[in-house]
Amino acid sequence: MKAAVSLLLILLPGVIFSQARILDSVPGDQVHHHTHPNPADSAKKHYALEFNIAQMSDGAYLTGGDTISRFFNLNVTTLTARLHTERLGWWKGGIFKFRAMANYGQYPSTDYLKDIQYFNNAEGLGNRIYLYQLYYKQSLFNDKLDLLIGQQDLNIEFALPINGGGLMNSSFGLHPDISVNFPQFSTYPFTTQGFRAIGKITNNLSIMGAVFNGGMKEVEANKYGTNWLWDKENDGLFTMGEIVFDKKKDNEHDMLSIKAGGYKHTMGAESLNPDEPGKILNDRYGVYGIIDAVLFREKNNPEHGLGMFAQISSSPSMSNILTSYYSGGLAYTGLIKGRDEDILSVGYTSANLNKFLYQDIDGMTNAESVLDISYMLTLHESIVIQPDFQYLMNIGGVKGHNAAVFMIRVSLFKDFL
Repeated sequence: MKAAVSLLLILLPGVIFSQARILDSVPGDQVHHHTHPNPADSAKKHYALEFNIAQMSDGAYLTGGDTISRFFNLNVTTLTARLHTERLGWWKGGIFKFRAMANYGQYPSTDYLKDIQYFNNAEGLGNRIYLYQLYYKQSLFNDKLDLLIGQQDLNIEFALPINGGGLMNSSFGLHPDISVNFPQFSTYPFTTQGFRAIGKITNNLSIMGAVFNGGMKEVEANKYGTNWLWDKENDGLFTMGEIVFDKKKDNEHDMLSIKAGGYKHTMGAESLNPDEPGKILNDRYGVYGIIDAVLFREKNNPEHGLGMFAQISSSPSMSNILTSYYSGGLAYTGLIKGRDEDILSVGYTSANLNKFLYQDIDGMTNAESVLDISYMLTLHESIVIQPDFQYLMNIGGVKGHNAAVFMIRVSLFKDFL
């Protein structure tokens, strides 16, 4: 009872502060993007300007590891505006987007647990208010070509499993051999600037590509996310490509999605091989594959059913902390009668360390693994509550260094235009 009261006290300030506010796919668009309609997409379509605010409040109880069992809270507030050129009577297919974010609370993975795969996908880089997205997007040739330029989160479109969106561990949004090995990758909570193109080859096949600023500036040097300077000598470029095959079988509810992609950073990094001290390696690249599928749908309601996902990736350079990763999971929509939009998700991940970080080192093992179980409870089109349990194994690659996390997320959202 005491624990329940303590958790309520942690969440209550965020919930009170967030009334009449919204979740617009926070962080980034990974969490909400593939599980519920994006609030901005459901806005009143006749308005040229769409405006919404999101509030997400997390409470977490962490036990195990080197951390004394304790509660944490974390909050993310999001302000989003979109301007549609066609609705203004200008030109067809243009969208300007602005999104600002505020992170405030506590950061248990950074400050206490030191897990490689952050257990909370909303954990940011300290308390700050910053520019998250600012771009212009243009659709051409009847939506067969889509171009974007500006500041953007690449993980909204690249390397994202559809059926993994209901899980709260950060690995199910972006596999960690990108986020850990390449902190220059433009994603939540630190985005950079660049150009992205998506071409629709057939109804089922698309090709995506992006070239972005490859510099990861320190938070102190870019606290507000408005430093757009690019240093060719020190920042380099981050390039990424992905082929997407989407197949609808009997109807739109029978889905099969296969993605294959690769990425490269043009700047070298120091080898972790102790026999090569100071050696700079330029083979800083990686490849990945993702599959999402619907396993079955309920006969009486095709919106209900079981889906699966699987991810695999490799970043073989000996300068990388992680050299490979895999994950898999299931998501059931409408499992409980009368709860049509609720989603129960289960996932397992394993992030594999560079051999030079564990071989012949006492107490170290080759991988950090996580089991994540989450239930997304939709109380209203603007209110989502999500309890989540995770068991973290061999945290940081330390053998037997395990912890359990119990979380609850309260998300509220509302469109104003």
